[in-house]
Amino acid sequence: MMSALTVFLKQNGYDVMEAMDGQHALNLFTQAPPNLVLLDIDMPIMDGYTACQALRNCPCSAQVPIIMMTGLSDSQSVDHAFASGADDYVTKPIHWAVLRQRIRMLIERRKAEETIQHQATFDGLTDLPNRVLFMDRLDHAISLAHRNQGNFAVMFIDLDRFKEINDTLGHASGDELLRQVLRCTPPDMTPL
Repeated sequence: MMSALTVFLKQNGYDVMEAMDGQHALNLFTQAPPNLVLLDIDMPIMDGYTACQALRNCPCSAQVPIIMMTGLSDSQSVDHAFASGADDYVTKPIHWAVLRQRIRMLIERRKAEETIQHQATFDGLTDLPNRVLFMDRLDHAISLAHRNQGNFAVMFIDLDRFKEINDTLGHASGDELLRQVLRCTPPDMTPL
């Protein structure tokens, strides 16, 4: 089944990483998280349910869609797959057109969610991190410092007469100034 699935995915323009078992899938995932995971429930060493739960425990897995595949179509198997963290469920024999659409739908949904997340945390004009992201990172730094009984520092940089630039040259010029300042910032001092 793996070879037919691999051929299908490659014919549809996807790069494919194959895992021989659930543990191998977990290792591949932690090295380079893919855009989507297809898991067979019946795998050696670690079954698909366990592998799915382990993948969902990885910090970077929240946005990665997982499709479970199996010959089982009973309610208990379907419920177990979704309880394990699957986003979708495909039964065998695989209906290739259905799988193609489910993959497309999940990838598009992930891209839309990433776009919404970016829009919520970055300024639309300058693409700089906004106050929401700053406050989130500040709260995280404070929590981490408390947990580790440590300290942290916040550096505040002010642009003199920035309001004057906005008022006289317009907001587009002010936005461009912010972008230029960011370009001149050393990589290790990039905001957030």
